[in-house]
Amino acid sequence: MKKSTSSIVQVTPLAEPAKQTGLSRAQKSFNKLIKEIETERAKFKLWQEAIPQYQTQYAEQLQPLQVEFDQARITMLRLLDQAFEQYKFTKPETKKLTHIICDLAEELIAVSDDTDDTDELKAIYNKHSGKDFDTEMAEEDADFKAIMGEILGMELGDDVDLDSPADIAKLMQAKAQQSRDDQERQTQQAQRKKSKKTLMKEAQLQEEQKNITLSLREVYRKLVSSLHPDREPDAAERKRKTELMQRVNVAYEKQDLLGLLELQLEIEQIDQNMLNTLSEDRLKYFNKILTEQVNELKYETNELEFIFRMQANIPPHVSLKPGELMRMLEQFIRDARADIDAIEADLVELQELNQIKAMLKQVKITKRPDYDDNFLDDFHF
Repeated sequence: MKKSTSSIVQVTPLAEPAKQTGLSRAQKSFNKLIKEIETERAKFKLWQEAIPQYQTQYAEQLQPLQVEFDQARITMLRLLDQAFEQYKFTKPETKKLTHIICDLAEELIAVSDDTDDTDELKAIYNKHSGKDFDTEMAEEDADFKAIMGEILGMELGDDVDLDSPADIAKLMQAKAQQSRDDQERQTQQAQRKKSKKTLMKEAQLQEEQKNITLSLREVYRKLVSSLHPDREPDAAERKRKTELMQRVNVAYEKQDLLGLLELQLEIEQIDQNMLNTLSEDRLKYFNKILTEQVNELKYETNELEFIFRMQANIPPHVSLKPGELMRMLEQFIRDARADIDAIEADLVELQELNQIKAMLKQVKITKRPDYDDNFLDDFHF
């Protein structure tokens, strides 16, 4: 049985002093791309590990506090609604109180899970706003969908849920694919106008792409030839080869050249000397495959981060790293507890008219900002 090895895939200078000429440009690029892939793999793994941990602690510690805080805010809304009916206020005070009640009711409706509470909140909103909440929200949803359609360059159907980060991520993927399709169509339309020189260059690129594909396939075939379990009479070894073949097939399906090379090293199908003496042509094709692999890994990491930010309501301009998620959550928990203490103190004060009037005196009504249609532009895939 061949033993496994933990060798790192990289090219090193030849050991013989007579041949010690340093690494070529292609070899240096190969090593650099390998390091980039390892970095992106590690980053993706950190996100994969940090997000479930964040979600678990969020559900166990922060979410109950948010529910408690929202219930206290519902109590505050009821107090303000009762005060509006019971007491007389000046016109400026009435305007401010109406504004506070409508804003608070609208915020609470968005987070309410209880049907009875939601119906009560909508009734309060409708009474003080002079509008129908459901009708107003339907109009806002239609406007938002139209804006999103313009941003994404496509018409959005009724089945699209714009409250779902995953759905938005899919839409952005569709936009990216549409851009690629449009570019391909433009390329095809320009085909007739191409010069002989351009056509020759494209033929060279096609041949190069063919060689890239063949290079990857050659590595794959060598592994399959060595690891095919049907050719192994020993049951234990056949099981081991079956598991290795599964890894080979997954790596090949993902065009994961580094993964295939790692497997070749693991089963000792290649060694360091073979890596050191790879031809320049082979390295050139390997480097193109590795470049695509780096880009794909970056895309997957960015998509994972994007969906998390949308779910956690963290805007793109806020710097965020996987290792910071739990510290950030701990701060959110401290803030939530402080907010609960503050609102409980406010509920005591709002039992008295003079305290309500003092609160209204400090309130300044500001215009709600328009929807930022550049929000999604800050995310790159």
